[in-house]
Amino acid sequence: MRVRSSVRRIVQMMAIVLCLFVSMSSVFAAVNVTPQGKPDGSISVTGTSDHKKAPVALLVKEGNETRYINQGMTNDQGEYEFSFQLDPEKAYTGKVNVEGETKTFAISTKKQGEGGGTGNSGNPETPKPGTDKSKTIYLRIEGYNQTILPRTAITVDNFDLTPYLGRASGSSATPSDGWGPDKLPNVTAMHGIIRGLEQAGINPKDHQSGADIQDYGWGLYVAMIGGEREFDHRSTSGWMYRVNDELPSIGGQGYVLKDGDDMVWYFAAYGYDNMYSKIAANKTSVKPKEEIEVTLTSPDKGPVKNAVIYVNGQEAKNSGRKVSTDEQGKAKLTFDRPGSYTISAERFKQDIRDLIRPNPIKIEVNGEAAAPISIEELKKQFEELLAAANKEEDMVALIRQAVDQAIEAKRENDTQITEAIKNMQTIAGWIDKAAAKASKPASFTALAECNLRLLELAGELVDKPLSEAAKKEIEAVAIILLNGYVTTISKADEAGENAEAFVRLIKAVDKLHGKIDEKKIRPVIERLLSKSMEVAVKKEHIQDDGTKSLVIIDDTIINEIERVQQKQKAIKQGIATSKLNATYLLDKPLTLLIPPGKSDKVRIQIDKEILDRLVNSINIRTQAAQFTLQPAAFAGVIEQGKVLMLQLDKVDAADYPAGFVSASESVHSMFLIDATVTGATVVPQQPIMFAIPYELLEGAALPAVYTSIKNERVSVPTTYNKDEKMLVTTLSAPGPVLVLTGQTGAYTDLAGFEWAKEAIYALKQKGIISGTSEMTFSPGKSITRAEFAALLARAYEQPATEKKLIPFRDVTADKWYAKDISVVYHAGIMTGISVDRFGPEQVISREEAAAVVSRLLKQKKGIGPQQPIELSFKDKQAISEWARQDIAFAVQQGIITGMGDQTFAPKRQVKRAEAAVMLYGLERLLIGK
Repeated sequence: MRVRSSVRRIVQMMAIVLCLFVSMSSVFAAVNVTPQGKPDGSISVTGTSDHKKAPVALLVKEGNETRYINQGMTNDQGEYEFSFQLDPEKAYTGKVNVEGETKTFAISTKKQGEGGGTGNSGNPETPKPGTDKSKTIYLRIEGYNQTILPRTAITVDNFDLTPYLGRASGSSATPSDGWGPDKLPNVTAMHGIIRGLEQAGINPKDHQSGADIQDYGWGLYVAMIGGEREFDHRSTSGWMYRVNDELPSIGGQGYVLKDGDDMVWYFAAYGYDNMYSKIAANKTSVKPKEEIEVTLTSPDKGPVKNAVIYVNGQEAKNSGRKVSTDEQGKAKLTFDRPGSYTISAERFKQDIRDLIRPNPIKIEVNGEAAAPISIEELKKQFEELLAAANKEEDMVALIRQAVDQAIEAKRENDTQITEAIKNMQTIAGWIDKAAAKASKPASFTALAECNLRLLELAGELVDKPLSEAAKKEIEAVAIILLNGYVTTISKADEAGENAEAFVRLIKAVDKLHGKIDEKKIRPVIERLLSKSMEVAVKKEHIQDDGTKSLVIIDDTIINEIERVQQKQKAIKQGIATSKLNATYLLDKPLTLLIPPGKSDKVRIQIDKEILDRLVNSINIRTQAAQFTLQPAAFAGVIEQGKVLMLQLDKVDAADYPAGFVSASESVHSMFLIDATVTGATVVPQQPIMFAIPYELLEGAALPAVYTSIKNERVSVPTTYNKDEKMLVTTLSAPGPVLVLTGQTGAYTDLAGFEWAKEAIYALKQKGIISGTSEMTFSPGKSITRAEFAALLARAYEQPATEKKLIPFRDVTADKWYAKDISVVYHAGIMTGISVDRFGPEQVISREEAAAVVSRLLKQKKGIGPQQPIELSFKDKQAISEWARQDIAFAVQQGIITGMGDQTFAPKRQVKRAEAAVMLYGLERLLIGK
């Protein structure tokens, strides 16, 4: 039996603080324990107590590691029994707790004669009854995101806990008779946490955001501290406590404190699997550049590896790279400048903290800082390393040093700022040259970090008063650094490709937003974020017999998918307020990349148990096509123990179904899609999303796409994803997919309107907008309110409202736009220019159009500004009061922009090209792009 997983099942309702249930009785009764271990690892612990129908807790350890923990109740005779399985040939110690009285014992699963068999019961640990007045202890409270109370000496008195307690949320609660000194005669850990919260400025009586200590009658349970509640982050999350580094087996109201006790309350996202840690250093007083070694250990589990060291609340960096602990829990640090430094550590597992921050240590650095090396000398050293062989690590280390110096250099006057820009340009060139020569993933990780740090420096520089020439230089180097980051991070190791680095990148680019051309930045960011949501299937998961490739999706692949999805979630949270508004990229399904095989025929095998682990849809992409696997689509058609087989075959003419393609048709490609369980085709409960790579020429119409339903060829709806260059279609059932060759048809009058071409052709392909003739679009022509209403109605397929009356006397039923105006009016998207007039032939203004698209976005997406947005346009006073906040929101979302001279021109007429760009931007936001 896997002990930890069984523990979670037993105590799921109690989260990870299952031991916080035992009450401290003022009357002490006898507890007896009889442990029995067998060579096969089976163990039973039985005993008696004078307490009848009372809570009983059991804790079993191997050395310092907890191996088994459970709770139960004594019966009518005060008897209890636990049976469980541990490892054979082992020795354990245990502790039983009944109503505050404890009994220790030893137990072994070794063979008789080797120390096995029945264990020996120990002596009670519970102190004798009496009434404490106060105890002086040390207390620390570690929340998930921050330290709530640093290690502090506090005096804890014995007081009535009852006024501080909330109602129990679990079903095991019993009537309570209070928790005063008559019931708890000694100062306990629960008294300590309440006084500690008050010391930290947190109201323990505020059960919404202060503390939620729940009264179960038979015990107390800490459900929340400082707004951090049980089950936040994971199903195993909750509050725990330790005293003198030991994990008590008794609840907080039952643990009696002694003078000098060192108590820590902490939030553990992974429950007992979290690493409780301590940090130490081999030196606490050093000179600048003198190396120290810190060691991070867990009292229960030994050295803590892969934890990031923090200095003064920031990640420690060694030439720009995170300082992390090695296999022995050790890490090395140096400090360039004199001062006092506080050292701590953090660690994450699937982007969730699995380390309890240690009590920090302080390092004093005394003496003068080392002088930096000139950029000319560094340049000379770099060129020598670049020309030499086997100097990759030295070359990367030199670049790190150069970046360190560039960041540490003063930037207070024009001369220093000019020098900083020049040095950035130089180092950016070094990074590109080093990346061209590098081969090790760790080197690419380091170079990506150097690119990122210089981008952050560029973001700082653009806020300074700069000449136009300096601004252009920063823009040029920022684009180089951004593209350099994409190049290096794509070859980096896993340590470099993390959520935090992406968030830092977006924040750095945000600082450059509005200062450099966004059109040069956005494509790079979009490519980078899309790349971050890909999982490549390794060759060991593929069986290729030459005619087809079989991909088996197993636990290893699912674990990687879950890891990337956690990273995706963390990135989305981190860039939610980004000015680039790129979070729509993170709403897309993760992509599982299947490498090319010997043929274009692929089978994907996934069993029911693995499918059940998939929470969100994923795109399965082969060289020839892409299939969106929606778990809910197949969950109801596969029985437990069965296997789903997906077929994605690109076929040639010899494989076409008879009569499906006529000789006169020009075929682009054809596919056979199938989903089977034990050889029989199954129909998914949701439509199948299918896509193929397709280059749609400018102005071209979408190609015709067909499938077969009941042996009849039918057309299927198709859209085009310009960003990914994919033709996307939806199938109601498995079957063939035939793609014919599309036709061209570009407009000839778009010269000077290149900025609108993408929007015009995208809306044309969807049938939303059309030209004024077959070859012309008339992009500079003004658009009327009726035409704008028609575009909105057509684009978002509002339900028909022909039978609903509209109050506008200038919109009669025989007008071509009557139905469209009815649609947008009753949908609350557009209103009239007065109570009874719509003004259909009146040209729409920029402020009217911006307000309309803003209103539709809020309505469709259910989003909007949380507080008023300040407009920065010079002519903002010319904007009508009723339209200001709608315009501000539309500008914030990137749907509409100013005129380039810091004005908005609210009364100016909207041209057809502008209308297309607005609607295209709105459409992309609505569909999550």
